[in-house]
Amino acid sequence: MMTMMLLKRIRFRSLLLPGMLVFALAGVNEAQAAVAWQASSTIAASTGVDVTVTLPTHAAGDILLLQVIVRDVDDTITWPSGWAQLATVDRGTTARYWWAWKRAASSAETNPLVDKNTTTGNTYAAVTTYRGAIATGDPWDVIGTPNTSTAAAHVLNGVTTVTADTLIIASLCGEDNTAASGTTFSATSPASLTQVLYDDSPTGADGAVTAGAGAKAAAGATGDVTATWTNTVVGSGGIVLALKPPPAGYSREREWGYQREVYP
Repeated sequence: MMTMMLLKRIRFRSLLLPGMLVFALAGVNEAQAAVAWQASSTIAASTGVDVTVTLPTHAAGDILLLQVIVRDVDDTITWPSGWAQLATVDRGTTARYWWAWKRAASSAETNPLVDKNTTTGNTYAAVTTYRGAIATGDPWDVIGTPNTSTAAAHVLNGVTTVTADTLIIASLCGEDNTAASGTTFSATSPASLTQVLYDDSPTGADGAVTAGAGAKAAAGATGDVTATWTNTVVGSGGIVLALKPPPAGYSREREWGYQREVYP
């Protein structure tokens, strides 16, 4: 009876050896942690040359989100190996914004180079990392439509998630940051997002990067997300994204390792 109960609780491989049965356990009903922000980089900045972002602490399986602003609209970017563009948007003829992502294959990923095709335009970039998302395939439950604004309260296009227990991310870059301060984020569901990134640089005409994140338990609409700069910006660009969790019943131990128990 005890053996039958054990078999109901675990996924196993068995190997018959003399006098014993060895079970290589791949996980025992271990609860899966929610998708969550992990760490943020500092801002990388230049007056026009390519910049390299120093990645924050990360682990294999983390989702790395790169946000970039160039204060002109003449540039294209060649992304480093493993990185994929999510979206881009222009604010008139003044600035261009990009977002790209990568799933970390190790805890020592190469710092990403923002490889532009010109050496003009003040350039600013940063990376945030997220842990606990689905381990394979496309981790994005939904990718919102980016937009730009010249208002202190930038109203970002909301998204409608299709999966429960997603992490909502609002990612923005700002032009002409003049006083290091921060941003606040509000929406309908979740009602607010926690600021997980804020940094600015006086290089060139000044630039800032910010992001907020919040858990959304039920699938459905977030409503528009308002990001309010508490410093002066002449313009900003932003996007709302949703990271999806692993499927129900997933155990991180099943993916990363195993235990072994021996029975006579």
